Amino acid sequence: MAGVVFDVNTALYKATLEMASAEGTIAVAEQALTDSNYFVRVDQGDLKQSADAQREGNNANLTYNTSYAAKTYYTGEPSHDVNPNATLTWIETAYKKFKSDWNAIMQKAFNRRLGG
Repeated sequence: MAGVVFDVNTALYKATLEMASAEGTIAVAEQALTDSNYFVRVDQGDLKQSADAQREGNNANLTYNTSYAAKTYYTGEPSHDVNPNATLTWIETAYKKFKSDWNAIMQKAFNRRLGG
């Protein structure tokens, strides 16, 4: 009696999931940076221009590279002269507002790779 043999190529699944995760992480990081910049405090624009998004493994880092970025992020009173949407903790503000959009971007990356 002949049976049916079905081999699962787990290495292929793993590679596909890793590629989907990497693509999604990059896409989410770029969108998160755009969305965060909507709320960033702007005086002369140096803080906003210093913004960068980088993927490191399974994580993405958003950075604002000025000497005053951390202080500006947590303290003071945001001026609304240049950016009327300016807030403290602008990344968290963007996350609260756009979290579902960011999740959808990640889901789209997985669907694209997995054919969903």
